Amino acid sequence: MEEQEHQPDPEAVRAAGEGLRDELGTAAIGELPPTVLRRVPLEVLRDAPLKDLGSVQLAQVLRYEARVLGMDDETVSSAVDLASILHSAQIRGSRGLFTQTPYIEHPLRNAVRLLRWGCRDQDVIVAAVLHDTIEDGAQQFVRQIARAGRQVPESEARQMLSDYIENAYGRRVLALVEAVTNDYMTDTHRSQTDVEERNRHYREHVRQTVQGHPGAFLVKLSDFVDNAAGLYHADTPGKEEFVLKRARKYLPVVAVFEEAMEQMPLPVADGAEVAITIRLATTRDRLERILEKY
Repeated sequence: MEEQEHQPDPEAVRAAGEGLRDELGTAAIGELPPTVLRRVPLEVLRDAPLKDLGSVQLAQVLRYEARVLGMDDETVSSAVDLASILHSAQIRGSRGLFTQTPYIEHPLRNAVRLLRWGCRDQDVIVAAVLHDTIEDGAQQFVRQIARAGRQVPESEARQMLSDYIENAYGRRVLALVEAVTNDYMTDTHRSQTDVEERNRHYREHVRQTVQGHPGAFLVKLSDFVDNAAGLYHADTPGKEEFVLKRARKYLPVVAVFEEAMEQMPLPVADGAEVAITIRLATTRDRLERILEKY
């Protein structure tokens, strides 16, 4: 997969991260001018832990950060809108006090996480937003956007959505999304394949996706971190079997990412690779604790 040269804009990043803080200084809120006060809520969101942000807040932060970094606002916003439509009927598990959350939080969180790691590649950010659409949203695309007016086989629906993504966002975005998309497996095929074989297939899919491809690595890594490192949130009464199966699936994949990182530099900010290494170690520790528990 062809990767574009990484060209970070340190001045924009520094201005985005420090501009308001410089204006705030030690002044009391009551002493600040209206132009600064109006920026305070967004600055609070930009500093908040990702797990504390809902879908609306994540979209706000993503659009703002992308705009500051010179990314095309229409393209990024369109990707957010498309993913929101295609995931509108889906939910995820717990986050904080919420037992269920809109699925769209997951891809938006992945994209914002990449921005916080210092990724400045618009195609990678857009692909992170769209990373699950082909795998999970093809039928919704047929109904809501293509309006085919007929029953469409999954393989055909995926191709229709792939064509749309390529036409709307470019060939590289499509290549990144396709690279992180799991192969389609019918219910019959799935029922005939044991869990260990599916887990091996998943590990090999990740390995082929991330080795030598920094952009695909980042999209897949952010997705993996959100799923695997956050698995402990789902470790609640009644979900023991689900959590145990996922921990067995994810734990061997940590090493796949670590090995790939040793073979190539990543287009992220200074210090971000260390943060990613620590995050992977934390993920391994959490998964091992789940396995020890059960």
